[in-house]
Amino acid sequence: MSKKNEQQFTSSKMMLPEHRCGLQKHSDELRHSEERRRPMIDEQMQEEYQRLLNEALFHHRRLKLIILKSDGRHYITGMPLRMDPTTGIILLDTGLLHPFYVSADEVISVSSV
Repeated sequence: MSKKNEQQFTSSKMMLPEHRCGLQKHSDELRHSEERRRPMIDEQMQEEYQRLLNEALFHHRRLKLIILKSDGRHYITGMPLRMDPTTGIILLDTGLLHPFYVSADEVISVSSV
C-alpha cells in the first residue's frame, strides 16, 4: 500500500451514531450556555455605550442594542426617547405602538445603525 493511502486511513476516524448525537448535543448545550453568559464590560466600554446613547438621544438617531435575558440574547433597534439614570431604564421607540422599556442592567452591547 502506498504511503498516501496509509495516511488517509490513519487520519480518518469512524464514529458510532450515538456518539455523534452525544457530541452534537454537548455542542448545542455549550452554544446555549455561551449565549446566556454575560460578557465582561469594562469601564471604558460602559463610557462608550453611554456616549452613544447620549448622542442618539440628542440627535434622534437609531441604535442597535443587544440585551441579555434569561432565555438568551435579543437584538433591538430603536431610537432612544428617554433615559432615567436613577432607575436605569431606557425608553426606546422601536416603531411599535408602545415604547419599549429596557433595563440598563440587561444591555450588553450598543452600536449605531
